[in-house]
Amino acid sequence: MRVMCRRVLGTFLLVAGCAAPPLPAGTPSIRVLFPETRSDVTICPTFTMVVDVDDFALVGRDAPSSGDAGHWHAFVGETYLGSVYQAWSTFTIDPTAFAGGNVIARVELAEVDHDEIGVSATAEFVVGATPECVGGRETVPVDTADSGV
Repeated sequence: MRVMCRRVLGTFLLVAGCAAPPLPAGTPSIRVLFPETRSDVTICPTFTMVVDVDDFALVGRDAPSSGDAGHWHAFVGETYLGSVYQAWSTFTIDPTAFAGGNVIARVELAEVDHDEIGVSATAEFVVGATPECVGGRETVPVDTADSGV
């Protein structure tokens, strides 16, 4: 009986000590939730951009480097707006800098060390300082350096 208990206990400990193999990591993705691609709505010059990120953890500036965590970079045209460490940020852009206020915004996932990982999304929308604009403030502040990061 004692030998049988040892075998059962030993087998139990051996099985209990083995963790299931890790699942394959998902493919990181990012998409722009707001402002979404559309031409029938005017977005205010100061607007909040919201993204959805999957299989990539958004972490702070001081987080340790890992291949599946970091932040996102925001661009309008080729202009870098900032690094963002949560799912949203407020930006101010000058609508007169874009023909007809037509803007292409791009977001790009980046590791903690700022290396972009090649995962991005875009949104095309119209920006204008009109009373009907949505998503923020219609007036452009004197200091447009507020990147919200």
